[in-house]
Amino acid sequence: MALKTDLRKCLQEAKAGVQALQAEYKGEEPGENVVARLQAILGAQSLDEGQARAKRALDVALVHYLSLWARGKIPGKTSVYGLDVQIRRCESLIDLLVDKGLADQAESQRLRLASLKEEQRLLRREEPQ
Repeated sequence: MALKTDLRKCLQEAKAGVQALQAEYKGEEPGENVVARLQAILGAQSLDEGQARAKRALDVALVHYLSLWARGKIPGKTSVYGLDVQIRRCESLIDLLVDKGLADQAESQRLRLASLKEEQRLLRREEPQ
């Protein structure tokens, strides 16, 4: 009876890990393969086997989200470097729009630039030193 309780706890921790990956990579619901691996945790014969299955389910979820990110189907993780690239591109676009005399469009890009810089500032604050 204690084994089933421990396996349920292991399953809940694995589900929380998959949800954290989903939030981190801004992905969709995990695929059927990930769900099947999570459910397989309850069929383990020992706690060690259940923990190994939980780790494997998390690994499969990570690969799932990374492959979606690589194919451009999800936005993926937001990094300071990625935001820095977006900020530089936005600044160049603003300069181009100003040169072309498109002040309204340049202003909307300035608003976007401000939100990108704010997001980068918040992300830098969260980074471990």
